[in-house]
Amino acid sequence: MQRLCKEEQRDLRFELGSYCNQFQVMAAIPNRYQKVEGVTETSLAAIEYISFISYPEASKQRERENFSDSLLQAVLRSQNSITELNKHFESPKEWPRIDTCLSKGKKRHYKACVLWQAYTHYCNYVNQAASGEETINRGWYDFLVKYYAFYQNYDDGFAFGNYQSDFQELYSNRFDFQNIKNHGEKDELRPVIKDWSVFKSSLNLVYGLIKAFEKQGIKSLPSLNVLISKPFWVYEATKNSQYKLAKYLRDGKDKQPQVKTSIDPIKMPFLDLSFDPIFLRKDCIF
Repeated sequence: MQRLCKEEQRDLRFELGSYCNQFQVMAAIPNRYQKVEGVTETSLAAIEYISFISYPEASKQRERENFSDSLLQAVLRSQNSITELNKHFESPKEWPRIDTCLSKGKKRHYKACVLWQAYTHYCNYVNQAASGEETINRGWYDFLVKYYAFYQNYDDGFAFGNYQSDFQELYSNRFDFQNIKNHGEKDELRPVIKDWSVFKSSLNLVYGLIKAFEKQGIKSLPSLNVLISKPFWVYEATKNSQYKLAKYLRDGKDKQPQVKTSIDPIKMPFLDLSFDPIFLRKDCIF
């Protein structure tokens, strides 16, 4: 993230403040769990941050909380902290139920990261074209299908292997049309478009997470287990996500995005740090 002067930081914070009563999802992290012995406050915040990436929708609060509960229970069970497990959960899950819930949440987390990558590369492509460096001959759906074609068979098709569409074939077919930017196979694209409609609300959170690791010189994200056990990234990621959300809000006023790639920042989770709330920060707001 670029270094911002104090005045611009305050302006972006004001932007967030002016929308506080409009955000569909807001939370201070960590706030779902009281002190858990053997689990640091930062690890608890990491669990909640991860759960918001996987389930950013306001309508998915129950699923989001179920996922975060499963993450915490997995940590406690792996530590054999049965006393803490029973203390914080009336009916603790056994490993089979935990694994089922974790698998669903991990797939959603994976998709959110893939779609962020596709969206970021597409925006860079369009910006380069606008500066005269390239000609736009690829559409947004071409980028989506390209990424799905790659990840469908990656890691044994962990997140995308159960789709009926063969995205590699679909991607190849799109290049058989002269005007591929406007060519679309509606049925085959439906799952891609559906995923985008959900996880475009996670863009600010994924940005925050990835930039926190890039600042450390790390180019790839570790597993969720490592994200929780080594949560050094939480503070930086949350501030980054706030910055990006403020930028989305401000930039949205200046230009109307393309319909297919349009985003609605109001639907993006606005997360804050319970131990360092943004509206009380005096220096280094972002």
